[in-house]
Amino acid sequence: MTGADEEPGGRCPLCGGPATRGAARDMLGRRLGECGTCGLVFAEAGDLPPPEREKARYELHRNSADDAGYVRFLRKTLDPALRRFPPGGRMLDYGSGPSPVLAELARAAGVRCEVWDPFFAPSRPVGPFDVVAACEVAEHFHHPAAGWMDLLGYAGDRGTAVVATETAGEDLSGMGRWSYAGDFTHTAFYRERTLRWIAERAGRRLETEEAGRVYAFAPK
Repeated sequence: MTGADEEPGGRCPLCGGPATRGAARDMLGRRLGECGTCGLVFAEAGDLPPPEREKARYELHRNSADDAGYVRFLRKTLDPALRRFPPGGRMLDYGSGPSPVLAELARAAGVRCEVWDPFFAPSRPVGPFDVVAACEVAEHFHHPAAGWMDLLGYAGDRGTAVVATETAGEDLSGMGRWSYAGDFTHTAFYRERTLRWIAERAGRRLETEEAGRVYAFAPK
């Protein structure tokens, strides 16, 4: 049922299908759109943060390999990536942030790991890679269609992308209480069916590593 502040007629930034504007509000008061085709929930164009504000927010992160809690968090992405890593292969830490701790941990495990980040390591690496690790990156995509094409493109035809992003439920009534949507740099929220849609369109197999959190996009 359409709520009082919902408006039809929008377009999904992931699949291009029809979307409903104002399907929910988050903790910040943003009106979120919802796609009726792939299920993406997204911040509308007027609420996308400008690059300078976004970068300033990331620079506040004080992530370190000395932080045991942060390392445990990263290992939920890194360990599945390492399990899929072939001898002599290459890994990419996609969206590494100002402190590429995941890449440091991979290198400590003897893995050749490069980094890329639009703000902090903008020089484009040469792919494809055997494994791409993207921890807490996809929710920051302002243009999800292009973002996912770029991310999965680095895995080539035979590589695997291990992606960590907290997924939204089908019922959007709790969006206003979901802390994950309370970060203004989080602008795209995926349901599990959205991730399945992405995998299918990319010709990949979706494998769940941690329900609601970590997924692998493997070659079929």
